[in-house]
Amino acid sequence: MTSMVKDVLSRVARKAESRLIQILVLTGLALVAIVFAYTVLFRLVTVSEKVSAGLGNILADDMLHNEDLADVISLFYFRQNHALPSLSTPAMEYDPQHQIYGANLFADNPSPDLRGTLQSRRELPRQAVLIARSIDLSLEREDRVPHHHLVVRRYFLPVDNDYIYLYTKMPTRNYVFASYGGKGFMLKGEGKTRNYFTQKLNNSVETSAGKFSEIYQDVLTRRPTLSIEHFVYDIGDSSGNSVLGVACLDYELNTFIQLIDRMGYTSGERYLNIDIEDKLKHSHISILHNGYVFGRASFEINKRFVFNVSVNPWAFYLSADGYPDILIFLLLVTVVGLLSRSMIKHKQASHTDSLTSLYNRKWLLAWEKNRGKHVSYIVALIDCNRFKPINDRYGHAMGDDALRFIAKSIQQNIRTGYDYAVRMGGDEFVILFRTRNVAGAYEAMVRINEQLQQFGHGISLSVSYGFAPLSNDTPLIAAIAEADKRMYRYKRRNATGHDR
Repeated sequence: MTSMVKDVLSRVARKAESRLIQILVLTGLALVAIVFAYTVLFRLVTVSEKVSAGLGNILADDMLHNEDLADVISLFYFRQNHALPSLSTPAMEYDPQHQIYGANLFADNPSPDLRGTLQSRRELPRQAVLIARSIDLSLEREDRVPHHHLVVRRYFLPVDNDYIYLYTKMPTRNYVFASYGGKGFMLKGEGKTRNYFTQKLNNSVETSAGKFSEIYQDVLTRRPTLSIEHFVYDIGDSSGNSVLGVACLDYELNTFIQLIDRMGYTSGERYLNIDIEDKLKHSHISILHNGYVFGRASFEINKRFVFNVSVNPWAFYLSADGYPDILIFLLLVTVVGLLSRSMIKHKQASHTDSLTSLYNRKWLLAWEKNRGKHVSYIVALIDCNRFKPINDRYGHAMGDDALRFIAKSIQQNIRTGYDYAVRMGGDEFVILFRTRNVAGAYEAMVRINEQLQQFGHGISLSVSYGFAPLSNDTPLIAAIAEADKRMYRYKRRNATGHDR
């Protein structure tokens, strides 16, 4: 009774161990699937959303400030243009090397009359001075509002590009104004916008959105640059609201990359796709382009412009930002692989005879349940002759050696991948020959018996066997029982000295 209870408990323990491994493996696979979905979908979308919102907010904020500045410049220009008495012209300087007139051209003797640097190809026109002073007054107002600009330059260009006013003192040895600025865009042809402020009150897209320039190579830095431009209007013009010029903010491409770095994506320039969509003109300004687009996120800067960001997942995972996700994924795959390997080893161990390394009864039952259709076998049941005397005379260690030698002889005389050898228990074996030819199975058994004569130790080692066909409609247990009957007839004939 005690032996039976121990056997039952042992079986339950083995099943529980196997089920535990299966649960662990399935849990591991589920974790890998979840992490994979997260890294491929949510992680990339999060990157796109964070970058688009971060950069979009900065651009939207800068556009709003630049638009406000342009409007205030228009108002101050109107006031100063009609002020009495007229304002005096600041002390004018001349740079003979570059043939440039202006104020604050030289760093060693800056003029206090203007806050920034005014450069002109001819003697300072009255309009340039009024614009410069209007900008200074506007900047004083803006300075009272905390704001952080991450731009390369802020400046004003008139319609004819005849002069430039930089918002800071910048001596000519650092920057020399050239007509058109090499910017690749001109204000001529933009025309007039009637009743500008009336349209602004009506929230007109054309007047409230400003514009982005195309990416161009700056003549000073030789770097790719993007400009934000807002028109400054002469609201006192009797014919309408004429354009005086444009207030500009310049971003270098490297500025966007630095901003992305500050967000924590140090390799963003390698995998991000960034563009600005102009809904009014149905066009796109590409800032970064890295191929394949995934997880696109958009941020509406205003009614006209949309900031779009997407990720190239392949480039992302090959960058420093994607390495942690790859390492986590590989770690989980490794864990699942180890669990799978453990499960396979456990399954192999549970289906393998520990003494002979042949399949065991458990494997045979599983094979019977899943054996392929339309495949015929010959079942050979094998029993070692006079095995008990070997154990009694030479000991169980010699008996084990004999069983291992029989198993080795069987393995060497069957076809790997086609025929299967099973130890049923004790000194009984079963061979499943994948053939309908009994003669072939018989020849294999003859070779096995011949090889068993080489066992030595003064022991005449041999086996008795019987065959039975196994087809689709034949239960394995019936075929084994039939082979068992024939094996015992064979054994009795050999014991009485009869030939097979």
